[in-house]
Amino acid sequence: GLIGLLWILVWRVVSRRPEIRMPRASDAPQAAPLRWSDRRMWAFMVGYGLCASPLAFVLYNASLYFVQGMGRTQADMGRVLWIPPLGWELGYYFWGWITDKLPKENIEFLSGLRRQMAVLTVLMLLLAGVPWQSSYALALAMMFVTMFAGSGFVISAMSYATRVFSSDRAGLIAGLGAGSWSLVVAILAPLFGRMFDQRDYTTAFGAAAAVPVVGYVLFLVLSGRGSGVAARSV
Repeated sequence: GLIGLLWILVWRVVSRRPEIRMPRASDAPQAAPLRWSDRRMWAFMVGYGLCASPLAFVLYNASLYFVQGMGRTQADMGRVLWIPPLGWELGYYFWGWITDKLPKENIEFLSGLRRQMAVLTVLMLLLAGVPWQSSYALALAMMFVTMFAGSGFVISAMSYATRVFSSDRAGLIAGLGAGSWSLVVAILAPLFGRMFDQRDYTTAFGAAAAVPVVGYVLFLVLSGRGSGVAARSV
């Protein structure tokens, strides 16, 4: 809480810099509206909600798997359970840096973003292999990579949405993204929980790794020809 308060104080100083100050409402261009009939909005939500869903799977189930499935203790968890979420945090910086290097032209940007998301989808598949090996360290590493890739999906989806609808809709876009992710997690968590209760770890990890594949395919379809990106860049 104290760190959060200090962060707000820093923000209040930094946000006064003229080069990043928000334009007045009268000077700001009209942002594109978001409509439920817009395929691009659904492309964003599946790219965020489905593709990034393994973030929650690892966050909520890693300790259960290591204790129940690998015979580790809660004391063991206290020493290493921070490692997978570290991948989540580092991924924001790395994939944000990579995404900023995508071409600025809209068609090339979308093509580059799709390739980037394809790489992330492949990285997510590592999660399915966790129950198939006995190495504690390797399992942690695979979960680290999964969360590292998951934050890349968040960055990619947000970049797509702000390019399509402009950054002036950033607040609503962020809410739709987080809401779609929460909805997917709320639906899937009980299903994964039942698999864990039955010690069916192979199916649970395999299904969790397959969800981003479904999300990526849906993103390709919904963001395809006829639902291009807006002319305005971020």
